[in-house]
Amino acid sequence: MLFNTDYQTIQGPSTGEYREKGSVFIGYAFKVERETDIKNIIDCVKKEHPKANHHCYAFIIGPGQQAFRFSDDREPSGTAGRPILAAIKSADLTNILVVVVRYFGGTLLGVQGLVRSYRAAAESALKSAKIIRILITDRFKITFPYSRIGEIEMVLTKVQGKVLSRDMTEKCAWELEVPREFSENFHKTIKDSHPFSEDCSIQRI
Repeated sequence: MLFNTDYQTIQGPSTGEYREKGSVFIGYAFKVERETDIKNIIDCVKKEHPKANHHCYAFIIGPGQQAFRFSDDREPSGTAGRPILAAIKSADLTNILVVVVRYFGGTLLGVQGLVRSYRAAAESALKSAKIIRILITDRFKITFPYSRIGEIEMVLTKVQGKVLSRDMTEKCAWELEVPREFSENFHKTIKDSHPFSEDCSIQRI
């Protein structure tokens, strides 16, 4: 799923469990913002379960689900990481990592059994998580004379935007954040209502 104006993720860590013929599959879901955080989180799970047979995972990052990866961690190819990834996609989530730890119970589960078990453990972890919706925003830098502060603030209020920083020296130079669903209208409104000269400008950053 491609998220255009907002996206869903989880508020914080959650866990779930699934058992199949003696094997125990423990699912852990984490909210992540950067791919560089993935390894540290997986390492922490491995330290918590040093005797587990497998530590399989999948993650998706980015409002447009731009980055994703999965690992079977020595399970037969396609039986662990892909089912975990499928569970995340089915829940329409992003900025999330799911790790499933397996303790082997002595009975081989076969390809279908593994696929079912890893997906079930991932789904269990996701079902226990609190799902939150995050607005996708665009940033702008705008410069304008002091005489237009009231006009700019009025337009910004209408589009539910906020000022990130204010430079109030020779003229106003603000960095703004506007929800994406309103950003095109905001940009057009500013340009149309203020005939910009050399002293006025607006640009995306």
